[in-house]
Amino acid sequence: MFAMMSEKLSIHIKQLLLALAIIAVPVFTNAADIQPKLIEPQEGNEYYTRYNFKYEKGRHVTTNYWRGELIPINTKVTLVSMSKKRMVLDVDGVEIKFVNAKKHTKRGMEAIASELLSPKKIPLNQLSSELRSDIEEGILRLGMTKEQVLMTRGYPPRHKTPSTKANLWVYWSSKFVQRSLAFRKGKLAKGRGLY
Repeated sequence: MFAMMSEKLSIHIKQLLLALAIIAVPVFTNAADIQPKLIEPQEGNEYYTRYNFKYEKGRHVTTNYWRGELIPINTKVTLVSMSKKRMVLDVDGVEIKFVNAKKHTKRGMEAIASELLSPKKIPLNQLSSELRSDIEEGILRLGMTKEQVLMTRGYPPRHKTPSTKANLWVYWSSKFVQRSLAFRKGKLAKGRGLY
């Protein structure tokens, strides 16, 4: 009888240790809303990028394909020009043209500029160093908040993701490759290639 009680106690201790180990795994639940308020960017002014984006051959199409060279969050840029269909940013002497694919974005260039440009850097130092590094490198990770996913990957095109309040977001890696992300209770819970 004593052996049976000892075995049950041992099982309970193992379960308790396992529960404590799970709790000790870093979960990104404490990240405050660190994005500054949206602004109306003005031509000629300098800003910082609110999220990562990629460009090819001097262009970024607002469908937000994940191809080309990475421009990381908090990169200092100058808004050279902006019209209803195009925006030009100077990034360290390199001009990048933003082309609005409005049938996919469902919004004007002014809204896109407002979502992208900030008068000050995003205080990523408020996040863990590991999470900060993933965001800056464009690496999505399970447990990220929706805000952290936006900083990492930018906005999904609205023709498939009408609102970031939705629990399923669809991004494009290229014209033919989609990537779906599922959220549960505001955290990234499922998606191909996530860890």
